[in-house]
Amino acid sequence: EMYGCTNLGVMYKGGTGVVKDAAQAVAYYRQACEGGHMRGCRLLGLMHEWGEGVAKDAAEAVADYSQACEGGDKSACYNLGYMYEKGSEAPEEGAPAGVAKDAAQAVAYYRQACEGGLKGACDKVEIMEKESSAEKRRAARQERIRRRREELRAREAEETMEELAEELAEELEAAAEELGKALEGLDLDLAPF
Repeated sequence: EMYGCTNLGVMYKGGTGVVKDAAQAVAYYRQACEGGHMRGCRLLGLMHEWGEGVAKDAAEAVADYSQACEGGDKSACYNLGYMYEKGSEAPEEGAPAGVAKDAAQAVAYYRQACEGGLKGACDKVEIMEKESSAEKRRAARQERIRRRREELRAREAEETMEELAEELAEELEAAAEELGKALEGLDLDLAPF
């Protein structure tokens, strides 16, 4: 029965045999979803994601896709992976919140879709894991460079301090010599001191 609601939604969305009506498609998808037909939930999610027949609402799309994914619709799992991979912002002030980018969450949903037999999801898992590995290597390399810079700065500062100390010691020695020479020619009675 709910399969029929989903199919009616598809017909209204595409205008197949009926007048095209996105809002009517949404109503049928919602009825199918509430009746437990996961494809209806996924298609309702698409309508929320794209803003067809309803206001564009990434949070609602995630909720619809999540219900469908948990109910076994692997395409919904893929759609969730895509949303978390790309992220979305609220379209305008006062609109519902978007979805933050989350590569780990995206990979988890893509993996779920892959395990359900979607080859494209398997490809996404492979690509994102390679990117993640490359990013980790890049971050580790940057951290090594940062630490090396700090070491060099510390060493440079230490060398500069040593050079300054040597210069100061030389200047003090020269000043003491000059003072000694100046005092040699003076006949001072320093006994009371």
